[in-house]
Amino acid sequence: KSETSVFKVPTCLTRRASRPAMQRLHTPRLLVVIPVFSVTQILAWGSSYYLLAVLAYAIEVLEVSHVIVCGHYGCGGIRAALDGHHQGVIDHWLQPIRDVTERNSAELAQVAGQDSKLHLLCEMSTRNQVERLERTPIVQSAWARGKRVRIHGWAYGLEDGLISDLKCSVPDLVPPPAKAI
Repeated sequence: KSETSVFKVPTCLTRRASRPAMQRLHTPRLLVVIPVFSVTQILAWGSSYYLLAVLAYAIEVLEVSHVIVCGHYGCGGIRAALDGHHQGVIDHWLQPIRDVTERNSAELAQVAGQDSKLHLLCEMSTRNQVERLERTPIVQSAWARGKRVRIHGWAYGLEDGLISDLKCSVPDLVPPPAKAI
C-alpha cells in the first residue's frame, strides 16, 4: 500500500514561491492543504473546522501516514508578530506566534541580527504547530487505535527553494535504544 502525506502549505508561501519550486513539492501521493496563516493560529483559537475536517479525512479515509507542517523563512506573519505593532484584526492570528516569542524570549534575545531572529522564530513556530497538531483529538484517537501517523515539521527557504527538516517529528522517528534483558 502506498503512503500519502498531508502537506500544509501556508497561503502566503504559494503566492511567493516560484512555480517550479512549488511543483517540486507536489507529488501524486501528496494531499496539499492550504489554510490561511498557519496551524498554530488556527488551532490556538479552535476556529478552523476546515483544517480539522481535512486532517480527519486524511487520516481516517485516505489513511495518510505522514502529516507535514511546513513553515517558510521570510514569512510576513512572523515578521508582523515580532515587530510589536498593533496590526488590527490579524492580531487574532498573530497572537500564537507572539506567545511562542514570549516563551522563547531569552533564546531569541541572544540571536544577533533581525533576519536570524526571524529565521529562528519561524522554526520555533513550526515546531509549536507540530506540537499542537499532535495534541488534537483526531491524532490522539488515531494513535490510540494503532494508526501509524507521523507529524513532521519543515521550513521552506524562499530564497534557495530548500526544505529543512526541523527534526521535530512525532512520534520520534528514531527507535529507542534496546533494553538489556
